[in-house]
Amino acid sequence: MGLLDDREIDYYNSKEQKKIPRQHWMKEKMQEDYWEKGTQSRKSKEQWFNVNVDILMKRMRHNESDVHVLQWRHGCEIEKEGIVAMLKYTLTFNCFFSRAREC
Repeated sequence: MGLLDDREIDYYNSKEQKKIPRQHWMKEKMQEDYWEKGTQSRKSKEQWFNVNVDILMKRMRHNESDVHVLQWRHGCEIEKEGIVAMLKYTLTFNCFFSRAREC
């Protein structure tokens, strides 16, 4: 899902395989090719996630019958002191890589 100011602005899942606007203004303001390109981008990220979840499960010796979630978060926050950029990977709620830096 895409978030802006803590509001969901778009959504993608492996079942629908389509980037979907969640805010009325997003649907109105963004051209159709934005949604098509976004769908292709999310599909390629889904493939990347599937490969990497498999690698992580093998390295961490997790059972394939268990449900596992790989979450990738990235973004930035604009604060009075400057901009803080964030990149974080989490597998089944165990953070294994996190990085933040001020810009």
